[in-house]
Amino acid sequence: MKWFLNRCRRQRQNLCLLASGVLPKQEVAEVENHLAACSGCRKYYAEIKMTALPFTSQTIHQPNHDQIFDHS
Repeated sequence: MKWFLNRCRRQRQNLCLLASGVLPKQEVAEVENHLAACSGCRKYYAEIKMTALPFTSQTIHQPNHDQIFDHS
């Protein structure tokens, strides 16, 4: 049982990254496989995804150089 809990602990950060859309593509399959096998992590992922949704659905506007240094 301890091994199983350690496995889940290692996946928690990856679940957060997946929920926010920034998990590297090469790691997605491993995390999805874990989710398929672990109901506890599926519940955790659903909660994190709902929390992250407002942040991932917003477009971040980065001003260009002229907007930053416009002295008019």
